[in-house]
Amino acid sequence: MNKKIRKVFKKTFSLYLILGIVGSLISTLNIHFLQKILDHRHILWVVSYACTLLLGPIIAYVAEYSESYLEYGLVYFLKTEALKKVAVIDYQKYLAIRPEKLLQRIEAGATAGRNIYVHFYGRILRELVPEMCFTLLFVLFINPYLLGLILVGYMIIFGFTKLLLKFLYSLKETILNNEEELTSIFVRGLTELVALRVNKKYQSEIERYQQLSVESVRTATKMRMIHEFFFACFAILMAILKIILVGLFFSGKLNLSLGSFVALLAYVDRIYQPIAVVNVLFVQYQLDQTAYQRLKEVYASAEDEKFYGDQQLTGVDTITIKNMSFSIEQQAIFTNFSAVFEKGKIYALVGKSGTGKSTLFRLLLGLFSVDSGEISYNQQSLHDLNIQSVYEKVSYISQDVPIFADTLRENICLGKDVSDEEIEVVLEKCQLLSFYQQLPDKLATKLGPHLETLSGGERQRIAFARLFFSEADVILLDEATSALDRQTAKRVLSELVEIFEHKIVLMITHKLDDLQFVDEVVYIEKL
Repeated sequence: MNKKIRKVFKKTFSLYLILGIVGSLISTLNIHFLQKILDHRHILWVVSYACTLLLGPIIAYVAEYSESYLEYGLVYFLKTEALKKVAVIDYQKYLAIRPEKLLQRIEAGATAGRNIYVHFYGRILRELVPEMCFTLLFVLFINPYLLGLILVGYMIIFGFTKLLLKFLYSLKETILNNEEELTSIFVRGLTELVALRVNKKYQSEIERYQQLSVESVRTATKMRMIHEFFFACFAILMAILKIILVGLFFSGKLNLSLGSFVALLAYVDRIYQPIAVVNVLFVQYQLDQTAYQRLKEVYASAEDEKFYGDQQLTGVDTITIKNMSFSIEQQAIFTNFSAVFEKGKIYALVGKSGTGKSTLFRLLLGLFSVDSGEISYNQQSLHDLNIQSVYEKVSYISQDVPIFADTLRENICLGKDVSDEEIEVVLEKCQLLSFYQQLPDKLATKLGPHLETLSGGERQRIAFARLFFSEADVILLDEATSALDRQTAKRVLSELVEIFEHKIVLMITHKLDDLQFVDEVVYIEKL
């Protein structure tokens, strides 16, 4: 991942560093030129001082582009890479992580990754290190013996900040763990309204959320106060040091010109502040590493090998399941199960809930891999096929039909070039004509996964409309008529029968009326 980041953001990050170093040099020169003005009052130093005053904000403004680009770009880049991984992740690994936790890992990890590269490495390399080096160089010009006193100050600050590291880290880790659970509860509360409301679980979920949020707020506040305590102590230390320098100067023990003395006072903060800031940044860096490491674990998750299979599926005449066994978490779902499905037939898969009907579809889609036995499309083992070629020949409609954030046209045609007239004919066959006529922009109307105006039945009929333009040889219907009334389901399936004549159709259904369209019933029984 680090190599990818360097490749994508190399130029922007380089510009970000260069502008930061130039900005640090200009701000240091500004103090140097002020010193020269106080000591020599020459027009050259006045002009130089004025130039640095003007150049400072200009450089800062120009640098803002690269900084903002990195700030936003890195977060979206890391999220995009996570999405690419999810697109090919092993399905069982995906289920093991759980979507709500995956969301939290990606969100927190992407932000942490941005912080590591921009706010830690970026700030140290472009601002803190150059500022400290340039300042020490100019202090050396003023009085080389001051470097010894500066070194003693470094040791005091470093020792003081080191005491905070372990304590701050333990606090932040508590916050990270709480945030994962908070996100999980929040997402569940938004997406599982019916289940939580009917089972009267909202109150307990809200109470748990409030408990964790109070704990997180207290911990975060404690961290903030520790940070502020450190910087308050640091400010007092700098004030004491300046008082000592003032005393030495006015007692004559610090032999400096007025300009050099004023410059030295200005340099004090620039000498010590980078060390203090680096220590605090390092605490945050370690904490961010925890969140970023969790995201890296997502990137390192096992991928489904079937995405990289060499064999291509060009057409399907038969599906053969031979002596297949499959279990989830040591619970057997299928044991030596065999079946053959042929082109031109509609099969109904029936059986009690929990017998593995939907799991069989996931096996046929390659989401799960069999423990033993074999699934073959024609004579090609599913294990050896490139799964993308399988998805070109297999269409799947689930009970909860996905509606994509696109137009009605695209939701039906899925990118195919089809005339409006052809789509309108299909809409009528799928009992969607009245729905279509009420839409403000007809086929150009934007739909979406959470469009409130779409009922479950309308979603399922849109999914059936897709089949009329599908080139798939295999149709998997998982309770695809569950939201349709008897008459609507009968009319839609009657229109689809002609299309099904040249395909293998597997239908999971609990509706007896659907069986009139079926050629063969396959009973799935619990072992």
